[in-house]
Amino acid sequence: ESPRKVFVVLGGYPDFAKAMERRGWLRNRDPESPFFDLKWTLQARDIDHSRLKEDQVTNHFQKNREITTKVGLGNNLKTCKWITDHDMDEFFPRC
Repeated sequence: ESPRKVFVVLGGYPDFAKAMERRGWLRNRDPESPFFDLKWTLQARDIDHSRLKEDQVTNHFQKNREITTKVGLGNNLKTCKWITDHDMDEFFPRC
C-alpha cells in the first residue's frame, strides 16, 4: 500500500479540500509546513518555490505573470509590434 498523499490548501476552497479528502488525501492545516505533496493557494506569494522538493506540486508557477495575468498578457501583446510585423489588434481584441 502506498503512503497517503498530503495536501495544504490556503485561501478558502472548501469544496476542493473536501474533494481531496474524499479521494483519500490527508490535509495538513499548517500553511508554513514543508510537508505536502500538493499545495493549493489563492495567492502565488504563499508558495516559496525555492524550497519546493522535486516531487511537490503547486497550482502556481514561478515567474509566469507575463503571460498569466491580464495586465502581463496585455503588455506583451502591445509590444509584439516591436518584435514582429504584427499589431495585436490584428489578431486579438483590444486590451
